Amino acid sequence: NEYSMTAQSLGIYQTSADFQAEIGKSYQVYIKTRDGNEYESELAVLNAPVEITDLYAVEDRQISEETGVFELGYQFYVEANLSAPEDVNFLWEPIETYEYTAEFEITQYWDTTEQQFLNYPNPMEFYRCYRTRRVEEIFRLRSEDEQNVIYALHFTPADTKKLMIKYSLLVNQYTIDDRTFKYWNDLEKLSTQGSSLYNTQPFQVESNLVNINDPDAPVIGFFTVTGVSQMRIFTEPMQPENYYYDCLPSRTTYETISTWG
Repeated sequence: NEYSMTAQSLGIYQTSADFQAEIGKSYQVYIKTRDGNEYESELAVLNAPVEITDLYAVEDRQISEETGVFELGYQFYVEANLSAPEDVNFLWEPIETYEYTAEFEITQYWDTTEQQFLNYPNPMEFYRCYRTRRVEEIFRLRSEDEQNVIYALHFTPADTKKLMIKYSLLVNQYTIDDRTFKYWNDLEKLSTQGSSLYNTQPFQVESNLVNINDPDAPVIGFFTVTGVSQMRIFTEPMQPENYYYDCLPSRTTYETISTWG
């Protein structure tokens, strides 16, 4: 069977409501671009998802790569329990959402016409913010004949202010095949290379997509079908250890800014 996909936004395409993927079946994607190039992927099998049994945060201290000193924060862990010991490839996608505030409320602003400070009508307008972002690390594991899987995800230090008010973590757990695992493994090798003489030389990450019009042309990207399970948690607020709560702008600061105007 063939199913068409419609564009939802830039780079996002969605199948119609009558499409329902089935575990154990193979799927392939075909793409035709505006310039006439045609691309086709290899067949990929949809694996059954493995449920996340637990997702939790542990208060910990770890050495900062930037400062070289220990910093307080949360280390996140994910657990999965297989029905029987088996080999499974996991890929995790943590997505964090947190609330944070500006250092100060906007109480006044400089009016260039009046040449003086005026009271800002809504001091809280830009004070409280929310952000959702994917954690920019690659988390994958090949479980070899295991039944209980415990994996350490990322560490979030308290000094980033992400943990001060509200922090939530959503984790997508994908079960992927060997070909997909190798692709993400190669990406991690490239992304973690330093400047050492003994590092692996840069290489082209192999795609499972081919340009039908020019089979020898390199293609960037990878087609994946995967089972997925999700879990979300919320953490208790954690205050930074080196944060000055009573640091307020002085009148001298306002007068200095006034002279700039």
